[in-house]
Amino acid sequence: MFIAITAKFVINFITKNLILILSRTNIKTSETDFFKKVVELVLWFLFAALIFKIIGFSELALIMGGAFTAITSIIILKLTSDLFIDIIAGILILSDSNLKTGKRVKFRRIEGEIISIGIRKTKLRDCRRNIHIIPNHVIDKEVIILPDQD
Repeated sequence: MFIAITAKFVINFITKNLILILSRTNIKTSETDFFKKVVELVLWFLFAALIFKIIGFSELALIMGGAFTAITSIIILKLTSDLFIDIIAGILILSDSNLKTGKRVKFRRIEGEIISIGIRKTKLRDCRRNIHIIPNHVIDKEVIILPDQD
């Protein structure tokens, strides 16, 4: 019983802090709720594995913990793959001296100036002063750098 109460306390503490951290990002509420549920599920499963270990079923606990963690990790990575791709592309774009704030570029039918480059997205301002927010993995693949107009 003590383990169940401790598990509930630890899981609530972790998920509340996770929500607090995620609320400071641009992640949608539905995605935040999804991450919270996944974390809760993983933690409950790991606590169940801990109980099995305590009562003497060490092999079962090890198998449960490892298999569940692996499956959950694969699911999370698959669902957040665009996020990781955008971050990697953002790092590459930020290190590229040809793509920088103020540079004129063409992206599909949009021609404009880069006004900001973030870790996940880049903002362009077109000639009508409209701002276009484009994921970095798309910018990395499809943007054309225009010659400077002097």
